[in-house]
Amino acid sequence: MTYSDLYLTSKVKIEILPTDKLEQKTDFFVVGDRLISVFRPIHTPEVADFLNKVLFAEFYSHHKQDKLPISETLKTAIQKSNISQLNFLGNPESAPESGAMVLIVYIDTGNQFTIAQVGNIALKQWQNGHFTTLTQDHTFDNPHEVEQLSMFLRLSGIGIKPEAVIKTIASDEGFTDQVPSRFIGHPSWCGWGGDYGETIINTQPFVTTFLASR
Repeated sequence: MTYSDLYLTSKVKIEILPTDKLEQKTDFFVVGDRLISVFRPIHTPEVADFLNKVLFAEFYSHHKQDKLPISETLKTAIQKSNISQLNFLGNPESAPESGAMVLIVYIDTGNQFTIAQVGNIALKQWQNGHFTTLTQDHTFDNPHEVEQLSMFLRLSGIGIKPEAVIKTIASDEGFTDQVPSRFIGHPSWCGWGGDYGETIINTQPFVTTFLASR
């Protein structure tokens, strides 16, 4: 259930839940731009707290120093933050038993939006008389996500069905509603095909760009 709507313009909004961690910055790269982040904790707020502290610095350095385009900067910052979680203080086994879904929105001075998302945090734009969701639904309720998991299992030669994997996540990790298919967090959950048996969760972010009317 949505707790409230955060309007970025009169026609673009993010659906916010009570437990979400929200951060907004203005004049981040140049005067007049905006950067908004929403971190949705899974189990405990530890990973969301960590991301809230470090992800902006990652984003800033990759764009300013490495000269990456905004969309590539967002993707890189999210992926590197996930690697930081998987190698928590150099000891993956001591990583917090928690995770976070992520939505990052950068708005330039021309009102062009670049968004990067891992999870199911919804950003919507008013189109043709109603709000249309522009983000993706990264939960196993989405048949596309189940198909991606199924394809990964087949290609990896893992002899289990996706339904069994989803049931394991839901029961062992205590999910009682929608089971996330993508989030950043503990190595036992994240990073398909990694070194620690993490063969369940896809951490690939969805990235897109659009121009919004004011």
